[in-house]
Amino acid sequence: MGKEKLHKQPSGRLIESLKMERMRNILTHRYPYPHEHSRHFIIAVFACWLFFISSDNLQNLIMKLDKNFKWWSMYACLIGFFYFFSSPFIRKTIKPNYSNFNRWYIAWIFLAALYHLPSFQSMGLDLRMNLSLFLTIYISSLIFLMVFHIIFLGLWYLGFVSRMAEKKPEMLTIIQNCAVISIACCVFYSHCGNRTVSRDKSIDRRTASWIVFSLWTKHDDNTLISRLLRMHKFKEQICSSWFAPVGSASDYPLLSKWAIYGELSSNGSGSSNEISPVYSLWATFMGLYIANYVIERSTGWVLTHPLTISEYEKLKKQLKPDFEDMVPWYSGTSTDLFKTVFDLMISVTLFVGRFDMRMMQAAMNKTPDEANSHDLLYDHLDGKDELWFDFIADTGDGGNSTYAVARLLAQPLLVINSDDSRLTFPRGQLLLVGGDLAYPNPSSFSYERRFFCPFEYALQPPAWYKPEHIALEKPELPLGVSELRRYRGPQCFMIPGNHDWFDGLNTFIRYICHKSWVGGWFLPQKKSYFALKLPNGWWVFGLDQALHGDIDVYQFKFFAELCQQKVISFSGLRENIEVYRMCFSVTSYLPPKVFYGNKYETKSTYPSYHDSSKIALGNILKFRRKNWQFDVIGGFVYFVLVFSMFPQCDSFHILHEDSWAGRINGFFTAMWNAVFEILERSYVSLGGVVTLLMVSFFFVPTKLSRRRRVLLGFLHAAAHLTSAVLLMLLMELAIEICIRNHLLATSGYHTLYEWYRKVESEHFPDPTGLRARLEHWTFGLYPACIKYLMSAFDIPEVMAVTRSTICKKGIESLPRGGAIIYYVCVFLYFWVLSTPVVSLVFGSYLYLCINWFHIHFDEAFSSLRIANYKAFTRLHIKKNGDLEVFTLAVDKVPKDWMLDPDWDMEPKQPFQMSYTRKFPSKWRAASGLDPINAVRIVDRFVIPRTPSSPTTPGGSVSSPTTPGGSVSSPTTPGGFMR
Repeated sequence: MGKEKLHKQPSGRLIESLKMERMRNILTHRYPYPHEHSRHFIIAVFACWLFFISSDNLQNLIMKLDKNFKWWSMYACLIGFFYFFSSPFIRKTIKPNYSNFNRWYIAWIFLAALYHLPSFQSMGLDLRMNLSLFLTIYISSLIFLMVFHIIFLGLWYLGFVSRMAEKKPEMLTIIQNCAVISIACCVFYSHCGNRTVSRDKSIDRRTASWIVFSLWTKHDDNTLISRLLRMHKFKEQICSSWFAPVGSASDYPLLSKWAIYGELSSNGSGSSNEISPVYSLWATFMGLYIANYVIERSTGWVLTHPLTISEYEKLKKQLKPDFEDMVPWYSGTSTDLFKTVFDLMISVTLFVGRFDMRMMQAAMNKTPDEANSHDLLYDHLDGKDELWFDFIADTGDGGNSTYAVARLLAQPLLVINSDDSRLTFPRGQLLLVGGDLAYPNPSSFSYERRFFCPFEYALQPPAWYKPEHIALEKPELPLGVSELRRYRGPQCFMIPGNHDWFDGLNTFIRYICHKSWVGGWFLPQKKSYFALKLPNGWWVFGLDQALHGDIDVYQFKFFAELCQQKVISFSGLRENIEVYRMCFSVTSYLPPKVFYGNKYETKSTYPSYHDSSKIALGNILKFRRKNWQFDVIGGFVYFVLVFSMFPQCDSFHILHEDSWAGRINGFFTAMWNAVFEILERSYVSLGGVVTLLMVSFFFVPTKLSRRRRVLLGFLHAAAHLTSAVLLMLLMELAIEICIRNHLLATSGYHTLYEWYRKVESEHFPDPTGLRARLEHWTFGLYPACIKYLMSAFDIPEVMAVTRSTICKKGIESLPRGGAIIYYVCVFLYFWVLSTPVVSLVFGSYLYLCINWFHIHFDEAFSSLRIANYKAFTRLHIKKNGDLEVFTLAVDKVPKDWMLDPDWDMEPKQPFQMSYTRKFPSKWRAASGLDPINAVRIVDRFVIPRTPSSPTTPGGSVSSPTTPGGSVSSPTTPGGFMR
């Protein structure tokens, strides 16, 4: 019967019942591990290069090390700067595309600089041939693969290729593959050359293997050094016997006119009819790529074939949660942060004082008597004898930390050891969220990914709930629940923070006031502010203070009338507060605090002062690693500061001094003169300096006096300006030294291409005229592309030639395009030098400010993107009216999660509410302690119940007047009252 009904269902409903729409999302989900095959291949190629390096070169390297100490020092500085720049991308996956781009970018400009330095040719290593060959093979491979992909897409469009092959290849993947193939061919050429072996001198592989084995095992009593000296013989046998015999033109008559030929091995020069082994290797790689691509696309139906429900569930179990990282507040490339700034400016300049969403909510209130309005006042919890409830705030940052706290909130019971006792905490029946639900701006993406997603993993919403639906009449109670007072599950109320107001509160209204569930927590809330009447005379006022820290007139009217009718106003409470507890705020790191004329000394903090000091030190050591996207802003700012100082044509006089003291003195004198030149003559750099001074001044918090703000802002800007000028002089000195030693600016812009054209016909014979035919058929594009690609690669030569022209004839002698090319070349190298330094200076500034001036706490700790040290407050209104307050915290938040086997094995009914389950959370820590086992109590206190003195019917209030009384005050809007 069930099968008959299943066959009668429409196909769309059948697919929906089988959850096939989720199937596609899982199967087409991008693999989280980045595209790293190119890096692995480069490592393998480099290892092979070290293995095959000849003993002669190794011996020359050791013998001539002392004679080239000056240049080896320059090598060390060059490698040090590039390592300093690339350190954030080593052993860390950072945005695969950006990480791969930086690796190739670093390799490009590093080799371009390295190839101009001396000592390599004296050691028998000539990089010119390898670099020119790499660029030639690279552009040839890129054009060949682009043509192939265009033809393949054309065949797909005409229907000659499977329709499953519609996915277009990524351009970055093609570029990386071309680079890897080119590197492999260059490594082969550098060790085996382009030699071919005549057929009468060829050796079969069995004989070659015996020779290689005998070479390696002969004289076993010799040392390892002697074996290294015989390594070149081993390499020669491999090259001549395994790779060289690739065939002749007579073997492949159809390809004879489309091949490059090799050198004859008998005399080391001249041409033969044997096909080049380098060309054969390149053609093999191209064929493998094409075959792999075609087969993958032709059999693509296997990858998208529908799975059964059991296979789908098995695949789903293997997945891990895709949580968002901590917000990169100092990112120079994040569109979210630019949108945040834009929304903030619009909200402050246009909406505040002109349009207020809170007034719109009041105007839509259907009850004239606001104090009794069910849209704002909730008293369904008043009849309980006791109540457990939780408070959290600033939730929407990283997914790991948010889920760790949400997992603790969702547990039916938490058992914690404290002072030789075991305390049991039941799940809170009420959850209060104190604003800033998602960072950095209130968009649909940030709300769903940073707030709703972790909470749904911790406690799932009902199976029948559809998140895309809008709740018109709240509360939308579950089936079988007649009124809100009878609902037994956890509930949630929220107030918006300043970040929730950046879009005028639109996202908060849509996702909180017009949704019924956040995970498994029920949302009865209708407005952005509310009042909750709790058992035993306790109240919660949730205030919406918007962006300017004040409530609107309608909100004030509601709470004022509520206090008059329900709650007695209390006086003298401020003077009776002896202990002031602040939670969920970085301001707890501050020393003495002053509130309303009373001074409070800090007795304890979480984390401790010692831990906070160690964490703050990360601003110096880890700022760039945590905020690598800040490179875009920092590098550009430093370049603007010294833009007008390029080039420094008379910088070489610094090295004319005989002593190091004189050179150092001359260097700092040149720095001082450069700063004065910026102030007196430049325009672009002067504008950058003035802008930097203004930004540095306004960046200092207003809590300091104006004099201190000016002084601190000036010192901050001066540190950046000094660093930028120092790096500029170092770079100019390095270029000038290379020019004076005839390593740069020797011939012109196309030095590498002209040298390659001279040796190309000798090492890569072309008796059939293939190059001439390609030049004719491409209208000259074939040699032109290689020519300008080599010029684009050789940035130091272009920069040095243009610099010499400017120093001789002035910047006016260059056309606009030439000047742009020069400054682009300068920027490419100066960016590598400046980005680590600007992060170091800025991180040091933050560290000094929080330790000496006690400012910039938000800026310093948010830069570290810390997921650890997360806490929430669990409160308990006891039967006798006392209020117990516990601060529960997790010191270390897990980064890796796995499917919780208890959650997976627990039987689940179709319409079972998730709060009734014993194991409600889906994921648990994959390694280390799970938050459930690591949570601890960091603070606890009790506010005792005191006698009430009602002055109006039905109202009561009490204030702690006994010695030792305390009150807990969240730093976000809202408070607890009795």
